[in-house]
Amino acid sequence: MYQSSEVCGTCTFATQELSSDTILCEKYGQVSRYHHCSLYQFNLTQKQPPKRRILDTSRFSKEDFSIDEE
Repeated sequence: MYQSSEVCGTCTFATQELSSDTILCEKYGQVSRYHHCSLYQFNLTQKQPPKRRILDTSRFSKEDFSIDEE
């Protein structure tokens, strides 16, 4: 059994993204981005970090952050 993160989209042998779901692999040719094989090697530079969420602070006031009990 393999971990779900061990897919061609993050492999060293994935050379080119042909479409949103297809990768060109040096070993197997055209494969699905979610394909998995025994030659998998993790490549940190191909991993896409999640987008940072932007906090909308315009709806807060100074009173929302004060700790004075009134």
